[in-house]
Amino acid sequence: MLIAARGVASLAEEIITKELKDNPEYKLLLVGHSLGGSVASILGTLWEKKYSDVTVYAFGAACVSPIDDRGGARIFSVVSDGDPFSCLSLGHVADVSFALAYLCENPDLRATILMRTDEPVDKMEERDLQWCSETMTEMQGDMVGEKLYPPGRLLFLSSPNKKDDTCRLIEVPPEFFRDLRIYPRMFSLSRHVPRLYETRLRKCVAAATL
Repeated sequence: MLIAARGVASLAEEIITKELKDNPEYKLLLVGHSLGGSVASILGTLWEKKYSDVTVYAFGAACVSPIDDRGGARIFSVVSDGDPFSCLSLGHVADVSFALAYLCENPDLRATILMRTDEPVDKMEERDLQWCSETMTEMQGDMVGEKLYPPGRLLFLSSPNKKDDTCRLIEVPPEFFRDLRIYPRMFSLSRHVPRLYETRLRKCVAAATL
């Protein structure tokens, strides 16, 4: 992605510089989806000093930023609920691998987990919920995979509300994506396509104008 961003810069920088010089009222806006969003974000970081007003909107961008380097305040990453590609880095895979190995080596722990979680979450006893929380916290202390996150300011796009079919767009910290969420269809491409982002954002706009 860095190579791609540098390639785009070498091809487009001269043209963009000329257009901005000839048209002072123009502003530089970079937009991309998926890997294109990641490339646009990296390009925006590379151009931040050259074009002080550059703004980036990335939709479903891959994880390319460490938690302490967000890529500038003018980069906005929109991440839709359930999008697998915006919430998965090698650090997340390393943590899952550790957890699986740990469970494989501890049959008693596996048995205890099954015993304490044989009911739906809303029907579990408080002591079982507390035990699960403490066990997860203990395991997370040994998960040291270096995670990456979507770049810039993170805007989380919720799934449609079952009652009124509206969506919400809220800003969240990178820690919101710290843990890999495992659920059915978590790798479904239907949750990543541009059309889904467009549909949900239109619902947000419609709800805001009511």
